[in-house]
Order: sequence, then C-alpha cells, then structure tokens
Amino acid sequence: MKLEGNTKILYVTNQFEYFQAHWRARAEGAARAGYEVHLAVPGGMDLHFDPFRLWHYPLTRHGVNPFAEISSIVALRRIVRTVQPSIIHTGTVKANLYSALLHNKAVVLMTITGLGFPFISTSLHTRLFVRPFIEFSYRALARRKRVYYNFENYEDQQLFLENRLVEPSLCRSVVLPAAGVDILRFRFTPEPQGVPVVLLASRMLWDKGVGEFVEAARELRARGVAARFVLVGDSDPDYTLAVPRTLLQEWTAEGVVEWWGHHPSEEMPSVLAKANLICLPSYREGFPRALLEAGACGRAIVTTDVPGCRQAVQNGHNGLLIPPRDSMALAQTIATLLRDPVAREEMGRRGREFVVRAFSEDDGVAKTLELYRALLSEDHRGLEIVASGHP
Repeated sequence: MKLEGNTKILYVTNQFEYFQAHWRARAEGAARAGYEVHLAVPGGMDLHFDPFRLWHYPLTRHGVNPFAEISSIVALRRIVRTVQPSIIHTGTVKANLYSALLHNKAVVLMTITGLGFPFISTSLHTRLFVRPFIEFSYRALARRKRVYYNFENYEDQQLFLENRLVEPSLCRSVVLPAAGVDILRFRFTPEPQGVPVVLLASRMLWDKGVGEFVEAARELRARGVAARFVLVGDSDPDYTLAVPRTLLQEWTAEGVVEWWGHHPSEEMPSVLAKANLICLPSYREGFPRALLEAGACGRAIVTTDVPGCRQAVQNGHNGLLIPPRDSMALAQTIATLLRDPVAREEMGRRGREFVVRAFSEDDGVAKTLELYRALLSEDHRGLEIVASGHP
C-alpha cells in the first residue's frame, strides 16, 4: 500500500522514557516510511522533538480519581481532533482504553505489553474492582470497528480470547512479540574476569521478582558463594508494587546487593557487559526487552517459567527457567550456573544467535510497518500473514 503524503500516526504512551526505550525505533521507522509521526505523552517538555511532534496530556499513571481521568480523556480528545491521525498506536492500559474510546475515524492499535498489576495482584480490591473494570472496558471496546489488539505473546492473546476481551469472530488481534533489539549496539562481549556479577535490570518492582532476587543473594552469601549481586533500575513511586528507595538503600548498606540505580537505554550495553549472568524472576511479562538485550550481549539468563519470559528463554538452551516466587529455586539455579562457566558461555552464544535470528530491531520495525499497512487497507488476511511471521 502506498502512503498518502499526509498519512499521520499518533503514538500514545504513559511515559516519555518508556517511549524512548521501547517505541522510538518503531516511530523512527514509521517516519522513514513516510508517516507524519506524532507522540502524546504526559509531562511538560519542549514540543519540538525531531523528527516527531510532541503533544502533552495530564495523566495519573495509577490513580483512579474520576476528575483526573476525565481531564486525561478531554486532553487526548483535543489532541486526536487536532492531529487527525490515520493510526493511533497505544501502549499501557490507560492509553489503550482512552485512545480507543476517542478514536474517531482512526485505526487504533492497542498494544498489550503484558497483563501487569491488575492481572497478577492477589489483593481483594484489585480482584473485585480494578480487574473487572478493566476487563469490562476491553470487552466493550473489542466490538468497536477499527480497534485492534497487538499482543506480545500468544498466552496473553489466548487469555483475552477465552474471556471475550477480544471479539473472537473478527480478525482483531495479532501477536508481534517486540520491537526488537539493535544487534549492532547490543553486541556480543566476553564475560568479565574476577568475581562474577549476577545482574537484574528492570524497574524496581516487587512483581519483577526483586524480593526473590535479594533473598537468593542473601542465601548464596550465607553459603559462601563468591559473587556480586546487582540491581539496575529505579523505583517507581507511582506504582503500587514499587520497591521503596529507602529499602534499596538498606539492602545496599547491608551488603547483600549493589544498587546501581537507573541507567538510560543508551548505557545498557556497557552495563550488561559488566555482568556474567542475567536474572529476571518476574511474575509475568509481555515480552521482556531486558532478556532480549541480555541475549544479544551473549549472556546466559535465569528467569521464570511464566508468559513472556518463557518465550524469550528456551530452558537449557539460552538460559534456565524456574518457578515464579521461589527464591530458593532461584538461588540454586544461580549457583549451578556460577559453578559452570562453560555452560554459561554456550548459553550466551546460543542466546545471541536466537536474538539475531528472530528479534533484531530491523525485523521488528519491518513487521510493525507491515502491520500498519494491513490495518490501513483493512486487509485481515494481511494481518494474519504479519502475525505468523514471528516465532
């Protein structure tokens, strides 16, 4: 399909840093393909951000104050009316729901980047109120014309289909695992010498398995295992399951872990090069970019046998899978790989091959652009072809 000269795409997300790390490559690819690219994010930054046009709207990322939510919807409605996009591509729950509600004549592509807190929380309030409201909203939007779902793994798609959060009789959902990794920037590097470094890189959230990682580190130190255990990432005070910074500082003072804090995406290749083993004991993911980056750098991985993680790591091939919420299993598996540098090196080599073959950034951007073309032409057969192009 040939683009019209003023075909516009509007990306809507809940955080500028998230866009930079996970969406910018797609947006740059769209700009190269001829789209006029706009980005709506919360905040108050300069409105000029070449090659994109930035728009700002108010958003409380995890709040439920009705007045604040209405303010967000009104602001997004104003942006959509001004931009008049052909495609609105969204990520995160609020951006998905509000944009789909206001989509006007645009095609809306809602990316489900993991099911997150509402679907993994065990709190009574979340199970009785928050999750049912989100499910009701997705179920209602699923019947709207020109609203499509992009999942990052097949298990999330299946869950939505089983609960009729996606209309099963219509070709309204596809699975594209991730935008991919820049395999030239995240390049293979040999493991560093000296005391091995075991690293967890993510937002400092309980549902990323940070607590289990710290308990595993404490257990292995008690056993006399020589290793440094490192947390990379910042806390998120707006998120219910955030690990408090004061606690991260206490763990560091105790000597059980090192907390290196937040590192922007451009610094992550050098950060990963300092590690011997990567861990992500998450409770559930969409498709964890951190594991693709680790694989691209040639690092063996220990992660949980949950949706998203088990798509990025093939057990025994490029890493090892453990049960979620099990710090003792995590400790034992880390110890096993620390004792066997040959196995780590082989898993790291296979991990690099896996990412290069299936999850390069160029391939991910190309698949996304194919999806946009199929959406604009309302070619449902084209959607099936795009979705089948990834493993």
